[in-house]
Amino acid sequence: MRNRPLLTRIFPPTAAHPSLPNPSPASGDLRDPVPVIALHGTLDSPGAWAPLADGLRARGRRVYVPAYGDRGTAALVDSVAEVEAYINGVCTETNSDTVDIVAHSQGGLLAFLLFTRLANHECERFSFRRVISVSGSVGGVNLTEISRILGWWNGAPARWLMGQALADQIAVAAGQYELPAANTAPHLRRRKAATPDWINVISHHDNLVIPWSDTAQSFLPDSRAVLLETELEGRSVAHWKQQTDPEVIELITRLLA
Repeated sequence: MRNRPLLTRIFPPTAAHPSLPNPSPASGDLRDPVPVIALHGTLDSPGAWAPLADGLRARGRRVYVPAYGDRGTAALVDSVAEVEAYINGVCTETNSDTVDIVAHSQGGLLAFLLFTRLANHECERFSFRRVISVSGSVGGVNLTEISRILGWWNGAPARWLMGQALADQIAVAAGQYELPAANTAPHLRRRKAATPDWINVISHHDNLVIPWSDTAQSFLPDSRAVLLETELEGRSVAHWKQQTDPEVIELITRLLA
């Protein structure tokens, strides 16, 4: 217990769980065969996506929400491998080789790292059709005075507070994390795995994360951004409330349609 990050011992995981089962092809209520994978962020849990999962299942989508990386505090490389194995299992269960991704915060960075990893495979096991990254930390966490201090001593304070995942995301922002080389992007664009419809849902009032990066842009030049405040008629939503906000859920549902 004492080796776990401090904040995982203070804040319990979100207790909510989706109440609706996934639709079944046999029952005739499956409207889109492509499964949706919903990824939570750092210090979070699958329960945060319960309202979205129930809403999408009521509309005929199968939704899967993995618990990964000890509430998203593990090293990025370990969480990427864990999420990849989980999606492989979903694809086997659903007989699908394509998935849609909805990701919040660190989940957006994991989706990007996994997509570049898949694109480099000689045999693509599955691909992304659409990715909706909601305030994703694709470019890491914002380098404020506090986050810079947490990054001291190779990220030791960050690991103590929120695990290796926070230390890694600080390193991403500082250019100290080994990301896929940008010069590998052009030849990957011809590959199926390298052409998802990537949508970044961003907020001008969310200063916790860096939602995009030059490296990501080199791989996904056709990505597009949706400004939360524009879609919500000027209203902003705090980073930690976005997954359960009814209007954000409605926006994600529209973008997935």
